[in-house]
Amino acid sequence: MNGPFDEARAQLLEAVSHLLHVEPPSSYRTPKIIHDAIWGTCEYDPWEVGLLDLPVFQRLRGLKQTGFAYLTYPAAEHSRFQHVLGVVQGASRVFDSLRRRAPVDGLSPRARQAKGGLPALTDDPVAARYRVLLRLAALVHDLGHSLLSHTSERIFSLIAPFPELIATIQTRYDKRPGAAEVMVYLLVTSRQWQEACDESWERGAGPGPPPNATDWERIGRWVMGIEPDGAAKFICDIISGPLDADKLDYVARDSYFAGIPVTHDLDRFLSTVCVDYQTDPSSGRSWYRLTLPIHRGINALEQLVMSKLVLFSYLYHHQKVRAAEATFERALAREYLTSKTIAGLNRVWDLFRVQDAHVYAMVDGYPGRLPAADVAYRVLPRRVAEFRQQDVTDEGSANEASQVREYRRLARLGRPKSWDAYKDLLAYEDKLASTAGLRAGSVVVDFPSDPDYGELESLLLPGRTPDEETTAKQHLSYSDWIQAYNKHRVYARVFSFGERRDRDRVWTVLRDDFAGRGLTLSPRLQIGK
Repeated sequence: MNGPFDEARAQLLEAVSHLLHVEPPSSYRTPKIIHDAIWGTCEYDPWEVGLLDLPVFQRLRGLKQTGFAYLTYPAAEHSRFQHVLGVVQGASRVFDSLRRRAPVDGLSPRARQAKGGLPALTDDPVAARYRVLLRLAALVHDLGHSLLSHTSERIFSLIAPFPELIATIQTRYDKRPGAAEVMVYLLVTSRQWQEACDESWERGAGPGPPPNATDWERIGRWVMGIEPDGAAKFICDIISGPLDADKLDYVARDSYFAGIPVTHDLDRFLSTVCVDYQTDPSSGRSWYRLTLPIHRGINALEQLVMSKLVLFSYLYHHQKVRAAEATFERALAREYLTSKTIAGLNRVWDLFRVQDAHVYAMVDGYPGRLPAADVAYRVLPRRVAEFRQQDVTDEGSANEASQVREYRRLARLGRPKSWDAYKDLLAYEDKLASTAGLRAGSVVVDFPSDPDYGELESLLLPGRTPDEETTAKQHLSYSDWIQAYNKHRVYARVFSFGERRDRDRVWTVLRDDFAGRGLTLSPRLQIGK
């Protein structure tokens, strides 16, 4: 992809090219063993370890995997670096399991029947090469993250040129990538990156020739969940898909380090995952997809869905985690709209050379100077109100339809997707604050996004014969569980800085605002009254 991508790539390399070299260069001749809390004993090839020594990878040690969750779950300080190592291991084990079980149940009956076979699994030299590229994709998949992981991504994704790049990719491939994934694509398709990899490959005696520009283009697309070649789509799925290694690792790792008892049987998943030959009825396109069989893999699928629901309930949507993330996000947005800087940095590309410690450095050990940095010191707003749609609408009444429309309009306001929408949200928050006699920025309105299980719900599950199939949504009732969670466990919240009397005034203003919208904010929804 050229045009705006070339310019963006050049700007990115101007900011991070110094992270692609280390002096003296690392040189390894034997594999390295690393012991991991989730995957146990893991082995990495010499050329992979050489890459991991590059500053661009070492930076990931300073990025917390779960953002501000550590402010509530103190042990949840695991890093993106740990996660990357785990995803490499998870991706490898999925691929190795498929290869080993290909003659038996690694391929579905329909995949075994398809013409042409599947060399990526059954032809040893071809499979070995794909395994190398797969591990590379797993290694690089999180290099596009920045401060506090997804929290800053929600802001830098709005800064040029990311909206244009994302829209271009979506138009071309009918797949909308995240801004962090686009950043990875820009990096790995650059000449400087490929030269750094070639050097590590040579020093580590990599197998065969190093990945070429075409290989890196493919790896970059895999990270974004894109693979036009139907015969290789299942490999892309291992990196970015409904059952990808990313989910396998973060569900297990986030729950482990947060101390949340979640049961997810990785061994069961690895022993049942398979490749199925499928045809998209809308496009007529055929491809090989990573999936689970109806009869043997349904338990593994249920565990994955339920584990994610538990993590959203206890961790990602915890009210203190949401208070921290929303406050930090608002501070970054206000800074950018005011000065066109982000976290004190002049260029969006500079975000990809810093670590979370940059947030602390911004105030030089003196909390109170910058709202964004204060969050890292746990200077957080407190809840004023907590509610769901059914709490503020009159179900079954003649006004219900108009109330639901108004609530959804408010929810969209709280989930801005553009700078214009962000300006509207900040204006609404500041209006609430001003009416309550507080300064701008004192009120935060948070409507967290519902957990998205669309890809899992539409996952096609093969049966014991080529003609037997179903979707996860048809076979399980977990879509009802997801809807129930979204309805009953996803809370919108209004937070406010200040003392108890300040929050009481915000409550009164909020109640009156909702009344003007035809919504009822009853006293039971006030927190700490």
